[in-house]
Amino acid sequence: MATYQPPIAHNNSLNTVFNTTDFSQSNTSPYIPITGGTMTGILNGISAAFTGSVSSNSFTTGTFLNLPATYSSAPSSNQLGATTSQALTTNPVTGFNTLGTLTLSAPGSYLLLLNVYLTPSAIINNYIVSIGDSTTSTHDFTSAVQCATANGTTGSVLCVQVSKIVSNTSTKSYKAFGTFTLSGGTTTISNSSLTAIRLG
Repeated sequence: MATYQPPIAHNNSLNTVFNTTDFSQSNTSPYIPITGGTMTGILNGISAAFTGSVSSNSFTTGTFLNLPATYSSAPSSNQLGATTSQALTTNPVTGFNTLGTLTLSAPGSYLLLLNVYLTPSAIINNYIVSIGDSTTSTHDFTSAVQCATANGTTGSVLCVQVSKIVSNTSTKSYKAFGTFTLSGGTTTISNSSLTAIRLG
C-alpha cells in the first residue's frame, strides 16, 4: 500500500493541494471490485458468504463439498451423489419373488443398493436376494447374497444389503429379487428399499 509523505512546505507555506507525486509509490496491485468487474487468477477466501446466484465455469475444485439431497426421480448428470429410492412392498413367500422395481429414466452410472429387512413368522432356512434387470425367475449372481443355513428364529429381523454398479443409456427398470425357504409361516417386509446413487 502506498504511503503519504510528511507535509511539504513551499515558501514557508504548507502545501494543501493534493499532488500524486507526493506519494512514495503508487499502488499497482490487483484489487477486488466492490461491484461488477471480472476477477482472474487464484482467489482464496475464508468463511466467505454470498447472497444471490454464484456461477462457476471451467474447472471447479474443492473439498468437503455438500452433495445434493434426495430426489424423487432419477438424479440428472449434474447431481452426482444424489439418490432416489423405491420402497419394497411385496411380502416374500416360499419361492422366487420380485420384491420391488426401481426405474431410472436418466442415462448414466449408478450404484444400486438393496436393503432387505424381514420379520418371519417362522424360521428362515435359507434365502437368496439379488438385483437385476430381468423379468425371469433367475437371480443375478453377480450381486446375489445367499445363506444356505438356518438363520435366526421365529420373529427375528433379517437385514441383507446387496450392491451392484450399473450403467444405462436409456430408461431402464431394475428389480429386487428374493428366494426364501421357511419352516412354515410367511415373512413380512419392513423398511426395505432399492436405492440408486448417481455416480456419473
